[in-house]
Amino acid sequence: MVKAEVDLRAIRENLLRLRDWLPKRVALMFVVKEDAYGHGLLPVAKAAEGIADWFGVAHVHEAFALRKAGLNQPIFLMIPPVGGGLLAAIRAGFHIPLGDLGMLAEIEEAARRAGKPALLHLEIDTGMGRFGLLPEEAEKAVELIHPKRVKLMGIFSHLSSAYGTAQEDLEFTRAQVWWFRKILQEWEGKVEAPWKHLANSAAVLAFHEATAPPLNMVRVGTAVYGYPEGPAKPPVPLTPAARVWAEIA
Repeated sequence: MVKAEVDLRAIRENLLRLRDWLPKRVALMFVVKEDAYGHGLLPVAKAAEGIADWFGVAHVHEAFALRKAGLNQPIFLMIPPVGGGLLAAIRAGFHIPLGDLGMLAEIEEAARRAGKPALLHLEIDTGMGRFGLLPEEAEKAVELIHPKRVKLMGIFSHLSSAYGTAQEDLEFTRAQVWWFRKILQEWEGKVEAPWKHLANSAAVLAFHEATAPPLNMVRVGTAVYGYPEGPAKPPVPLTPAARVWAEIA
């Protein structure tokens, strides 16, 4: 028989250590997507009460499960919902990403049907190449936004190589951070959004510049579960939250 055990106390302690490590002005988004990486969405999320400022999920049904469980923190959908999921997300007040200019019209139409503005975060492609707007596309999106349909709440990007240990990974991550910060600096006074977020778990632990002003939120996942990755030894102790064992006959 194979058994798995999740230590919720370890998850909470890891969160507290990361919270203490971060500047106080920086909000902590706890990524609990895909059933909290298999650790159990609701037990894990409830263990974060009083510590996590936001939750990050992949799918709309995960967001609704958190709400049904009485968790009222802002929720960011890391994968853009479409169709009925998009309409439901807007009605529920979940935050959604925009990484494709072609999706803006669909979002605004869904917001019209919902009778309330979509809470939008612009995703900027700083080199990951998977999803996201080029800076000039993001500026175009801001020009096209209908203020009654969309409320710009955030600007963010993804670091593709922050977990890497090779020199080229370090250099690429530093270049991504520099580029994103440069974009924010150039947009100051022109593109206003309350939240700017870039750092994942590895960047929180190894790249201080990814949490320096004007950046004011981080998205942490693997580190909370006690599995830090990155180019340096974690500056805070983190305890693995899961173990699996088997009985041998």
